[in-house]
Amino acid sequence: MGYLRYYLGNAFVLLGVVGFALGGGWVWLGAATFPLLIVLDLPFQRADFSVRPLRHARLADVPLYLHGVLLFALLAVGARRIGLLLAAPSPSIGQLAGCVLSVTWLGVLPNIPVAHELLHRHGWFPRLWAHLVASAIADPVRRLAHLRGHHVHLGLSEDSDTARRGENLYAFMVRAAVESSVGAIREERQRLQRLGRSAASLQGDLARSLALQVAVLAAFVAIGGWGAAGLLFLAFVLSKFLLEGFNYFQHYGLVRVPGSRFDRRHTWSHLTPVVRTVAFEITNHAHHHMDQQVPFHRLVPDRDAPQMPSIILCFLAALVPPLWTRLIAQPRLKHWDLHFATPEERALAAKANAEAGWPDWLASAGA
Repeated sequence: MGYLRYYLGNAFVLLGVVGFALGGGWVWLGAATFPLLIVLDLPFQRADFSVRPLRHARLADVPLYLHGVLLFALLAVGARRIGLLLAAPSPSIGQLAGCVLSVTWLGVLPNIPVAHELLHRHGWFPRLWAHLVASAIADPVRRLAHLRGHHVHLGLSEDSDTARRGENLYAFMVRAAVESSVGAIREERQRLQRLGRSAASLQGDLARSLALQVAVLAAFVAIGGWGAAGLLFLAFVLSKFLLEGFNYFQHYGLVRVPGSRFDRRHTWSHLTPVVRTVAFEITNHAHHHMDQQVPFHRLVPDRDAPQMPSIILCFLAALVPPLWTRLIAQPRLKHWDLHFATPEERALAAKANAEAGWPDWLASAGA
């Protein structure tokens, strides 16, 4: 059971492949795994602190690489299905929407956790695989933004992945999508300039990433035509924004003093059992940030780190910003300010609360 549980994400993508192959209303099957995940996750809101060490690392990695195979099958069959729909005398808008939304959702879960896991690995093969699956959200520079940006700046104002107090989900999705990409491109250009190379150098990540994205889209043109490639690219862009929507909850409202070392208190963990499984432990967040080289199957849930409810529950609540703020964000951050923050961080938190128009609970608590 230890190894098998991590094939749940593969099953989600396989459902999407089957749906595209069958056609008709079945093209919604991939998108339907989102409400399925809600049904599986919401009844189990108690944090799962169990440790899941798997003895054989290579066996643990099989579903990661299998995901890439299934993802490419999904996109190929999806391009063919969209091409057939567009060639019909009266294309079904509902079926085209089902194709786009299925790719959008599966491009985020389980695709992003797989890309995230592999981009942290050493060696050319896992990093190449990470590049390939990241191209399915039109974000092949994700590795640059994540490793050089987020893991260095988390909790600071310059970190595009750290949502500000009072910032709603929709505003964050747009800001983070733009800032993470712009920041990654800027830092890579600066790196290449220091080496005396241009941004177009094939020895740099920018040119290689752009070439990969163009190659992927060219394959879709060959399979389904320009219309299919265009709709799949739309799905990729939507996946990019949806990805940032789930990123919103990983460090929401947390603050860190510039120049200080980050700690486990600067992350939120979401430890419901189903999401831990289908997302390859990406929500087992505190341990990951303290040692980013630990593979997913050896991450240990930290009982003493800050906790949030299920990330699915958080996402549904954040769709209505006042609901998220009053019921989840403010109570959790009040507890963080009073029990986790250093005196210097409490000063930053008080300023952030004032800028958000939130109550000054630090003053009322005498902190």
